[in-house]
Order: sequence, then C-alpha cells, then structure tokens
Amino acid sequence: MHRYFFSSVVALCVLTGAAVAQTTDAVPLTNWSAPLAWRATTAQEVAAWREAEGRNPRPLLTEPGGSAQLATLVAITPCRLVDTRQGGWAVPYGGGAWLPGSTYTIDGTSTASGQCSLPTALAYSANITVRMSYGGTLGYLTAWPAGTTQTTTANVTNIAGLMTVSNAAVIPAGTGGYANQFDIYLSANGTATKVDVIIDVNGYYISPTALALGAGAAAAPSLTFSTDTNTGLYSPSAGTIDITSAGTNALTINSEGISVNGGVRGEVTSSAGIGGLFLNDDASGKALSAKVGGAEILSADQNGVHAGPGMTGTPYAYGLFDPTGTLLVGSSNISCPWATVGTNYYFCTLTGVSSYLNSFVVVVTANVPSPLSGAVYLMTSGILVAFFDTSGYSRQTSFSIVVYKP
Repeated sequence: MHRYFFSSVVALCVLTGAAVAQTTDAVPLTNWSAPLAWRATTAQEVAAWREAEGRNPRPLLTEPGGSAQLATLVAITPCRLVDTRQGGWAVPYGGGAWLPGSTYTIDGTSTASGQCSLPTALAYSANITVRMSYGGTLGYLTAWPAGTTQTTTANVTNIAGLMTVSNAAVIPAGTGGYANQFDIYLSANGTATKVDVIIDVNGYYISPTALALGAGAAAAPSLTFSTDTNTGLYSPSAGTIDITSAGTNALTINSEGISVNGGVRGEVTSSAGIGGLFLNDDASGKALSAKVGGAEILSADQNGVHAGPGMTGTPYAYGLFDPTGTLLVGSSNISCPWATVGTNYYFCTLTGVSSYLNSFVVVVTANVPSPLSGAVYLMTSGILVAFFDTSGYSRQTSFSIVVYKP
C-alpha cells in the first residue's frame, strides 16, 4: 500500500481563482488537484515506487524530504509566486528569464512577486510551468528543499519539445535557516539558452498541530461546532482564550486564571449576581471570597479566614493585656496602651487599619474578678476600651480582646 501520493486519493481545491493580469496571458492561473495530506519521502521510497509501478509517483515527488511528519493541506485561492516574464517583480520571482544550468532559490513566504502571501509551511502545492519563449528545448526542471542535496527526480520534462509544459508537484521546504525555501535547477542538456518559469501555488502543508485559526469574536468564534455559528472558541488577544455561548463571552482563560461571565482574576460569578466565588483576586487582596444572595459569607486573605454571617471565623487580631496595656500574649498587629487623656481608657489600634472599624466585631473580657462593667467603642482610628467600677470611675485591669475582621 502506498502512503504518499495516490493519484486516486486527491482532493480538488474547490476555491476558484481569477487569472491575474500578465504581460503574457498564455499561462492562465487556474486550479488543480492536490493531496489532502502529504508526507516527505526518501530516495529509497521513490525508487521502490518506480520498481513497483514502472513510473514516477504523481504529482512528482521531490526527495529527500526534510521532515517525516504527516502534514495537512490548507487550500488557498491559486496565486502566482513566480513569473519570470514580469519585469516589475524582484529577481528571481520575476525580472527576466532563467538560465539553464543554474539553480534558483525561492522563499514561499516572500512577497517579492506581490501576488502570494504564504505562511510558514512544511511544503507547498505548486504547479510549475516552463515556457520556451526564446526557442529551443529544456531537458528537465527539478525542485527540492533548500539546504539539502539536489534531488534526482524531475518535476518537469520536455522530451517532446513543446512550447509550454507544466506539471503539479508538492515541493517540500527546507528547515532551520532554510525554512520556507526550496531550490529549483534547470538542466543544461537541452537547446534552450533561457526559459520563462511560472510557479503557481494553491495550498500549503503544515502539521495538524500547527493549524492556526483567526482571532474571531464573541458573536463569530474562530472555532465553532455543528451549525451553531455563534458558540465556540476565539482569542480576543494574545495569551487569552474565550469560550462564547450564544454570541456572549461565558468563560475566559489566560495567565491570571479562569474568569466566568465577565469576572476577573479567577472570579466565578452568576449572571444574576446572587452568588459566586473567586480565587486570588489581587485587586481586593483576598485569596478567596464566596457570596450567597450577594452577601459575602466567606473570605480569606493574608490575615486568615473569615466566615459566617458575622464573618467571625479566624480572628484578625487578639491579645491578653496587663493593667498597663502591655501585651502579654497575642498577635503582633494590635496595641492597647492605657490612655490618660480626659477619661482614662485603653485605646487599641490595628496595624494597617485606620477606617471602617464600625464593621469589625470586638469581644472584650476582663480577666480579674471584680465588680467591673466594660464598654467598647469603635472609633475612626481605633477601638476604645473602658472599664468602670460601681462608683463609675474608670479602672485599670488586665483583660483580653479578640477582633474579627469582616
């Protein structure tokens, strides 16, 4: 079984291309058959084909190929890459006939001709035409990957001495520093002193894993499924993949995480805003947040985990203080010195917090048995803690305090 080029297993590129205006229109730009898949072959494989079939495989192969991986055809509207009859094109893509006995290097991605705009590829589906515009005959033309040894397989021959001869071929491209390039040699064993060469391209071959899609948009994704043309995948920018549903972005994946329904930095929210969860939100400083009915019931930041209706899970700060307000045991982010300005009291401050204290939950307990009553006031800049005896006078005493941050 032959796995390379089956003349019976080819796909006609259905794109039709209008002829490009030429100085000489004897070589129209038309379409031709090209294999749907291509694999570079070796000289040994070509020889085996000849022995078994008594002929060259068609389209004629160039060997040896640069890569053994299977490549997929990307069909395009036929375009003219080389036409030596075009005086305004850069040499060797145009600008004058080629000389037998010479080798010419063509870059498939070159825009020198102004007609083709081809991407990087493993090989190109080409139709090569040789025209004896100056009389005489050409022995043969052969093409092979640039940077490799010249092949012994001919792509075009002119045994009959015709004015114009052509043949389709899959031309492998070179690799490394010769990427996208192939060499063409014109034999010197004919009678022609110079010939015109026309090369048309109707597709290129790339690895299926390298298949690139257009950017697309939410209403018109670049990759869709079945007949649902506004649901699928697209990329709004480099490094980002969006999944759209019914023309609306539903999920974004990028270096920051997963975002659902327009949330950011790993945020997951519902369209109704009644619940949700996000992870690692740098904007808020929270590593985790969850809501029910729009109200936050769980959060975690550098200070701990906070949960429940009052968000009193892990304390934000806590401490055991002696009567002078000296911290005996506790966290380092709270200070409660004894103040003697006006009415005596303890005034606690929290590191990094200077406002919104009215939403904190504070639990204070006196640690000595005495008929003391206590009062806690959440001020703008701190927490005022006062203890009073039965006479109404403020007293110093050891006490403990626990502060929960919402």
